[in-house]
Amino acid sequence: FTLPTGDYSATNDVNPGVNLVKFNPYYAGTLQLTPKLSTSFRLHYLWNGKNTDPNPLLNADSIQPGTATHLNFAMSYAVLPDLRLGLAGYYLSQLSEDRIDGVRQQDSKESVSSIGPGLHYRNGDEFFNLNSYYEFNAHNRAEGYRILARYAWLWR
Repeated sequence: FTLPTGDYSATNDVNPGVNLVKFNPYYAGTLQLTPKLSTSFRLHYLWNGKNTDPNPLLNADSIQPGTATHLNFAMSYAVLPDLRLGLAGYYLSQLSEDRIDGVRQQDSKESVSSIGPGLHYRNGDEFFNLNSYYEFNAHNRAEGYRILARYAWLWR
């Protein structure tokens, strides 16, 4: 679940919060093909609640993004014990149209595919991931290159 936390103002063009509830369960798995080669995936379903305080420029009482499914996938090879290199990607397909004041918006479904190189580094309880994605087959959204960097540490 994602809850509507963070600062939100209907008059701001950009907000840290989205002012709606999201439910995004997923199923994930990893297959260790060899001691150094593995593949993994994460299949999501995304349901979005309503934003009952949308930007006044929309002249609406509520907006609701459509439901979607998205898939993340990767294949990596351990070049060193703590360093993996590989290929990663994602696919998004919106299943239902967006709604404004409960009315379905024709041709509002998004979709996009991507693929690109990835790196995973581990240093004890610290993890660093870097991926570069080339997006293609986009519909109703921008496409291009995305770079994602993520740092995490295991807190004990």
